[in-house]
Formats: sequence, C-alpha cells, structure tokens
Amino acid sequence: MTDANGLYMIHVYENWSGTVTPTKKSYTFEPNHISYVDVLSDYTDQNYAASSIYDINCDGFIDWGDMVIIADNWLSAGPQPR
Repeated sequence: MTDANGLYMIHVYENWSGTVTPTKKSYTFEPNHISYVDVLSDYTDQNYAASSIYDINCDGFIDWGDMVIIADNWLSAGPQPR
C-alpha cells in the first residue's frame, strides 16, 4: 500500500530474498517487478511508474482523447466477411 503521495515501505527479515511486484487493477507498472537477494540494509529509490490501461494516448490523463481513440476503433469497419 502506498500513502497519498505514492510512497511505500516494506519490512523484511534480514537476509530476505524475493521479488516485489506492484499491482493495481487496470494499471501496468514499469518495471513490472524488482528482485532482491540477501537484503541486509535499507534500499532507497526503488520506484515504479504506474500507467492506466485506459490512458490509450499516454498523455497521463484518462480523458476525451482516449475516448476518441476507443470510439474510432469500436466504430471502424474492420475486416469484412467473405
């Protein structure tokens, strides 16, 4: 869980090894995971960039620009049956 600013903290046992994978419905993350081996101290700047799967034009907002793309694709004729 993140706070209102998107900051997070995970407490693990000394020498912990594993993978951290961020998840949120309707979002993708870059990177999609980070792996750790034998953690002995704090790590900083372990950041993920989240993107909504509905922000089709990748402008950082889900807005009319995305709806235009969806409508154009939805209303397109596509392949015609033979």
